[in-house]
Amino acid sequence: YWRLNFYALRPTESLLTAYRATGDARFARRLVAIDESFFRAEARSPGAWSDDHAVAFRAMVLANEWWVLRYYHQLSESESGDFLREIEKTGAFLADVNHYQPQHNHGINEAAALLELGVDFPDLPNGRAWKAVARERLAYGIEHLVDADGALIENSPYYDFYVLDKYWQIGVF
Repeated sequence: YWRLNFYALRPTESLLTAYRATGDARFARRLVAIDESFFRAEARSPGAWSDDHAVAFRAMVLANEWWVLRYYHQLSESESGDFLREIEKTGAFLADVNHYQPQHNHGINEAAALLELGVDFPDLPNGRAWKAVARERLAYGIEHLVDADGALIENSPYYDFYVLDKYWQIGVF
Protein backbone atom coordinates (compact mmCIF):
# COMPACT_ATOMS: atom_id res chain seq x y z
CA TYR A 1 0.00 0.00 0.00
CA TRP A 2 2.92 2.35 0.57
CA ARG A 3 3.74 2.16 -3.15
CA LEU A 4 0.20 3.24 -4.03
CA ASN A 5 0.50 6.25 -1.73
CA PHE A 6 4.02 7.08 -2.88
CA TYR A 7 3.28 6.99 -6.62
CA ALA A 8 -0.01 8.77 -6.04
CA LEU A 9 1.96 11.62 -4.42
CA ARG A 10 -0.51 11.49 -1.54
CA PRO A 11 2.06 12.38 1.15
CA THR A 12 2.59 15.74 -0.56
CA GLU A 13 -0.94 16.71 0.43
CA SER A 14 0.38 17.14 3.99
CA LEU A 15 2.64 19.92 2.77
CA LEU A 16 -0.30 21.61 1.06
CA THR A 17 -2.33 21.35 4.26
CA ALA A 18 0.56 22.78 6.29
CA TYR A 19 0.93 25.66 3.83
CA ARG A 20 -2.77 26.49 3.96
CA ALA A 21 -2.85 26.27 7.77
CA THR A 22 0.23 28.42 8.37
CA GLY A 23 0.70 30.53 5.25
CA ASP A 24 4.40 29.61 5.46
CA ALA A 25 5.61 29.53 1.87
CA ARG A 26 8.39 27.07 2.77
CA PHE A 27 5.76 24.30 2.80
CA ALA A 28 4.53 25.29 -0.67
CA ARG A 29 8.07 25.55 -2.03
CA ARG A 30 8.96 22.12 -0.67
CA LEU A 31 5.80 20.67 -2.18
CA VAL A 32 6.61 22.11 -5.59
CA ALA A 33 10.21 20.86 -5.33
CA ILE A 34 9.04 17.32 -4.57
CA ASP A 35 6.50 17.29 -7.39
CA GLU A 36 8.99 18.74 -9.86
CA SER A 37 11.50 16.07 -8.80
CA PHE A 38 8.89 13.40 -9.46
CA PHE A 39 8.12 14.89 -12.90
CA ARG A 40 11.81 14.75 -13.83
CA ALA A 41 12.38 11.21 -12.54
CA GLU A 42 9.19 9.43 -13.58
CA ALA A 43 10.47 8.35 -16.99
CA ARG A 44 13.18 6.33 -15.24
CA SER A 45 10.91 4.97 -12.52
CA PRO A 46 9.42 1.55 -13.19
CA GLY A 47 6.63 2.22 -10.69
CA ALA A 48 5.47 5.64 -11.83
CA TRP A 49 3.00 4.32 -14.39
CA SER A 50 2.64 0.67 -13.35
CA ASP A 51 -0.39 1.06 -11.07
CA ASP A 52 -3.43 2.58 -12.77
CA HIS A 53 -5.09 3.17 -9.42
CA ALA A 54 -2.08 5.11 -8.11
CA VAL A 55 -2.06 7.21 -11.29
CA ALA A 56 -5.73 8.02 -10.70
CA PHE A 57 -5.04 9.26 -7.19
CA ARG A 58 -2.00 11.17 -8.47
CA ALA A 59 -4.23 12.92 -11.01
CA MET A 60 -6.53 14.11 -8.22
CA VAL A 61 -3.60 15.18 -6.04
CA LEU A 62 -1.96 17.15 -8.85
CA ALA A 63 -5.22 18.84 -9.85
CA ASN A 64 -5.85 19.94 -6.28
CA GLU A 65 -2.28 21.12 -5.76
CA TRP A 66 -2.21 23.07 -9.03
CA TRP A 67 -5.42 24.93 -8.23
CA VAL A 68 -4.48 25.73 -4.63
CA LEU A 69 -0.89 26.72 -5.38
CA ARG A 70 -2.01 28.81 -8.32
CA TYR A 71 -4.69 30.53 -6.25
CA TYR A 72 -2.13 31.51 -3.62
CA HIS A 73 0.46 32.56 -6.26
CA GLN A 74 2.89 29.82 -5.24
CA LEU A 75 3.63 28.57 -8.76
CA SER A 76 5.87 30.31 -11.23
CA GLU A 77 4.73 30.30 -14.83
CA SER A 78 7.28 27.59 -15.58
CA GLU A 79 6.17 25.44 -12.64
CA SER A 80 2.54 25.87 -13.60
CA GLY A 81 3.42 24.67 -17.10
CA ASP A 82 5.20 21.65 -15.65
CA PHE A 83 2.12 20.74 -13.61
CA LEU A 84 -0.18 21.19 -16.60
CA ARG A 85 2.03 19.02 -18.82
CA GLU A 86 2.01 16.33 -16.14
CA ILE A 87 -1.76 16.61 -15.76
CA GLU A 88 -2.18 16.34 -19.52
CA LYS A 89 0.03 13.24 -19.65
CA THR A 90 -1.88 11.73 -16.73
CA GLY A 91 -5.24 12.43 -18.35
CA ALA A 92 -4.12 10.76 -21.58
CA PHE A 93 -2.95 7.75 -19.59
CA LEU A 94 -6.25 7.42 -17.70
CA ALA A 95 -8.34 7.89 -20.86
CA ASP A 96 -6.63 4.90 -22.46
CA VAL A 97 -8.92 1.89 -22.02
CA ASN A 98 -5.84 -0.20 -21.15
CA HIS A 99 -5.55 1.80 -17.92
CA TYR A 100 -9.13 1.41 -16.80
CA GLN A 101 -10.19 -1.40 -14.47
CA PRO A 102 -13.97 -1.59 -14.86
CA GLN A 103 -14.38 -4.88 -13.03
CA HIS A 104 -14.05 -3.39 -9.53
CA ASN A 105 -13.88 -0.20 -7.48
CA HIS A 106 -10.52 0.88 -8.89
CA GLY A 107 -12.31 1.71 -12.12
CA ILE A 108 -14.53 4.14 -10.25
CA ASN A 109 -11.52 5.99 -8.89
CA GLU A 110 -9.90 5.99 -12.33
CA ALA A 111 -13.08 7.40 -13.88
CA ALA A 112 -13.47 9.93 -11.04
CA ALA A 113 -9.92 11.16 -11.58
CA LEU A 114 -10.50 11.51 -15.31
CA LEU A 115 -13.73 13.37 -14.60
CA GLU A 116 -11.93 15.75 -12.26
CA LEU A 117 -9.33 16.49 -14.92
CA GLY A 118 -12.06 17.06 -17.51
CA VAL A 119 -14.03 19.36 -15.23
CA ASP A 120 -11.02 21.23 -13.82
CA PHE A 121 -9.11 21.56 -17.09
CA PRO A 122 -11.64 21.77 -19.93
CA ASP A 123 -9.28 23.93 -21.98
CA LEU A 124 -6.51 21.35 -22.11
CA PRO A 125 -6.49 19.70 -25.54
CA ASN A 126 -8.45 16.62 -24.41
CA GLY A 127 -10.23 18.02 -21.36
CA ARG A 128 -13.73 17.80 -22.73
CA ALA A 129 -13.13 14.29 -24.09
CA TRP A 130 -11.85 13.16 -20.66
CA LYS A 131 -15.08 14.34 -19.09
CA ALA A 132 -17.19 12.45 -21.63
CA VAL A 133 -15.18 9.23 -21.24
CA ALA A 134 -15.32 9.52 -17.45
CA ARG A 135 -19.09 9.92 -17.45
CA GLU A 136 -19.49 6.84 -19.66
CA ARG A 137 -17.27 4.84 -17.32
CA LEU A 138 -19.07 6.01 -14.21
CA ALA A 139 -22.41 5.08 -15.76
CA TYR A 140 -21.00 1.68 -16.69
CA GLY A 141 -19.92 1.18 -13.08
CA ILE A 142 -23.39 1.92 -11.77
CA GLU A 143 -24.88 -0.53 -14.24
CA HIS A 144 -22.35 -3.37 -13.95
CA LEU A 145 -20.72 -3.25 -10.51
CA VAL A 146 -23.90 -3.92 -8.57
CA ASP A 147 -25.56 -7.35 -8.56
CA ALA A 148 -29.30 -7.90 -8.81
CA ASP A 149 -29.41 -8.15 -5.00
CA GLY A 150 -28.17 -4.57 -4.72
CA ALA A 151 -24.72 -5.51 -3.39
CA LEU A 152 -21.45 -4.63 -5.03
CA ILE A 153 -20.07 -7.56 -7.05
CA GLU A 154 -16.96 -7.55 -4.86
CA ASN A 155 -19.25 -8.82 -2.06
CA SER A 156 -17.65 -6.72 0.63
CA PRO A 157 -19.76 -4.63 3.00
CA TYR A 158 -16.86 -2.17 3.26
CA TYR A 159 -16.72 -1.69 -0.50
CA ASP A 160 -20.51 -1.39 -0.74
CA PHE A 161 -20.27 1.79 1.33
CA TYR A 162 -16.95 2.85 -0.22
CA VAL A 163 -18.40 2.80 -3.74
CA LEU A 164 -21.67 4.39 -2.66
CA ASP A 165 -19.64 7.18 -1.01
CA LYS A 166 -17.52 7.61 -4.16
CA TYR A 167 -20.59 8.07 -6.32
CA TRP A 168 -22.14 10.39 -3.75
CA GLN A 169 -18.98 12.55 -3.70
CA ILE A 170 -18.87 12.69 -7.50
CA GLY A 171 -22.58 13.52 -7.81
CA VAL A 172 -22.39 15.02 -11.29
CA PHE A 173 -24.70 12.88 -13.35
